Amino acid sequence: DLKNKMLANNRTLKNQYINQMISEKNIDIARDDFYPTLRLNAGYDYENSNQTINNLPKVNTKGYDYYANLVLGWNLFNGTNTKRALEIAKIENEISKIETEQIEHSLTNTLSQLFELYNIRKELLIVADENLEAAKLNLEISQEKFKNGSISSFNFRDIQIIFLNASVQKLNAI
Repeated sequence: DLKNKMLANNRTLKNQYINQMISEKNIDIARDDFYPTLRLNAGYDYENSNQTINNLPKVNTKGYDYYANLVLGWNLFNGTNTKRALEIAKIENEISKIETEQIEHSLTNTLSQLFELYNIRKELLIVADENLEAAKLNLEISQEKFKNGSISSFNFRDIQIIFLNASVQKLNAI
């Protein structure tokens, strides 16, 4: 579940998927150069002219021109540039796929390492809890012995330090 969420929400991986789609489109664009092209050009011209020649009446002319061109083109030979462009686009697509796999693999490895570290730290917390409980019990027993005079103040102080260290270890584990 974590892996699926990580792969779905990682920005770098999303950008790489987009780059991979672009490289696939570049292959289609490079292939298009092998096919004929058909172009349609259309236009419209308007001309208005007013002329006056000496004593003759004014001549006013208007002209409208419409045109359309249909061009069919096919590239017969361009020094294998079209083929080279297609091969380059395919290679770039393969590179993009490999980069995507590397990113996915790197993210999966990092997630696995962090998950293992999390599990180890959970175990360390359990051990630290048990260690603190044992140190607490040892402190209680030592307090009774200290009150009875069975142990010296130096030994009691060592047991107090052991209890404090166990408490610090639990805080570090948390």
